Order: sequence, then structure tokens, then C-alpha cells
Amino acid sequence: MAVTKIPTAGIADNAVTTAKTSGVGIIEADLWRLTTSTTGNLAPIASNWERSDDASFAKLGTGMSQSSGVFTFPSTGIYWVVFHAQVQLNDSADNQVFATIQHSSNSGSNYDEVSYGLTGDGQTATRNTVISSSYLDITDTSTHRVRFLVESQDTNNTTVGSSTENQTYVEFIRLGDT
Repeated sequence: MAVTKIPTAGIADNAVTTAKTSGVGIIEADLWRLTTSTTGNLAPIASNWERSDDASFAKLGTGMSQSSGVFTFPSTGIYWVVFHAQVQLNDSADNQVFATIQHSSNSGSNYDEVSYGLTGDGQTATRNTVISSSYLDITDTSTHRVRFLVESQDTNNTTVGSSTENQTYVEFIRLGDT
């Protein structure tokens, strides 16, 4: 059977170039992780954040900015924010741990709880991963903020962090224009 080659006249190459320069497609992706384990409620997680520095990691675009646990966005658009909290349950009486995403559209004056995940198994010395995610419409980079909380009934649980691997971490992916 003979194969017929259809000339594209650069159409595919032009489409990829247009997508990269026009804001179509994913143009921002970033990942931040908690570097240190902390026992007790973190409301919010205000310190010990770092952008992943693994050899295989590379952010896409400008990336997020962070100060005292408050993250700001590099550009407007629809973002998918995914919070992964790994928790060590240290007390069997504490059977509920929440991982919460809070969003502010007024420069941090007020925060809305946009998503929370819940775990708890009533066992001692077990680890669970709680995942919470939300789509956020970021219409103004100077006023929109996001922060993350890990809270439980008892303050004896540990939120697990590491500076060498992702255990408690946040993914930010800009999906498209607002």
C-alpha cells in the first residue's frame, strides 16, 4: 500500500506557535510545598512554603508569588487550585481533619472558604492525604489572593512537610482566560 504525504504548508507549526503566544492553552502552572512538619492547627499555613526545587520540576509561565502563606496570581484567568495535605493522626479521639482553600477578591480583607477536604479514621499514628480543589476566576491580580488551612478537632495532629519531596503541597494551573 502506498502512503500519500499531504503537505501541511506549516499549518501545524503555525497552530502551535499561535497557541503559545495567544494565551490559548495552559500558560501558567506552578507547585509549592510545605517544607517542615508542624503539629497543631495551621489557620492559615503562614510559613515554610517553597516552590518545588526538584531537578525534574519546571514551572510554566511567571509562577505564583507568596508572602506569609498568602499566594497571589501572575495573570488573570481561570485557575485550578489543588491542595494536597498529608496529615499524621496522632490521637485516636481526633477523627476529623480539614484541608481548606480560602479565596479573597478584596486584597485579603475577607476570605471565603471555597473548598475543603476531610479525613479521619479514628486510628492513632496513621497518615492520610486530604485533597481539596477549586476553580477560581481571577479577574484582578492586584486584589485576588488564596491561602490554605489545615485544622482538626484536636490540635495534636501533624501536617507533614518536606523540602525534598511533595507531601503537603499546592498545584496552580491556569486553564484559560476569564
